[in-house]
Amino acid sequence: MKTLAIFIVIAAVMTNPAWADINKGTAAYKAKDYTTAYQEFMAAAKAGNARAKLSVAMMHIRGQGVKRDFDVAVRWLREAAGQGDGDARMVLGDLYSRNISSIKDHVKSYVWLTLALKKVRAEKRATTLKMLHALRPRMKPDEIERAQKLAAQWAELDKPK
Repeated sequence: MKTLAIFIVIAAVMTNPAWADINKGTAAYKAKDYTTAYQEFMAAAKAGNARAKLSVAMMHIRGQGVKRDFDVAVRWLREAAGQGDGDARMVLGDLYSRNISSIKDHVKSYVWLTLALKKVRAEKRATTLKMLHALRPRMKPDEIERAQKLAAQWAELDKPK
């Protein structure tokens, strides 16, 4: 009975139109058909798929199939990061740390990189830690303290209920 329930859940997820769109988007992206990839990822992103939101953001960062736009990328990354996507949190933290005038914010960078550490795959943890350690010397002590408090508050919200 338990096996049947698991199968039904997996089948429902895999037949979800948002997953179909992200699979089509991934295939188009690999074929370097960025316009189609963007359209497919956008459809899945609008349906709530966090990985698709990350893909839309990355295409805006790279200017693939769309105009390069960091502000739009940040909006999509925040949505995916808010859904718990570790990679989106890492990329968002990285973007906030860069000298991009419209989005530079070391406190937000510290918060998102800290939160990413608990969600990224093991092979990305070292990279995330390096980014976090590179950020600290560029921050004032009060900024670090504020960032640590915010990260702790977010981590509390992140806990499974």
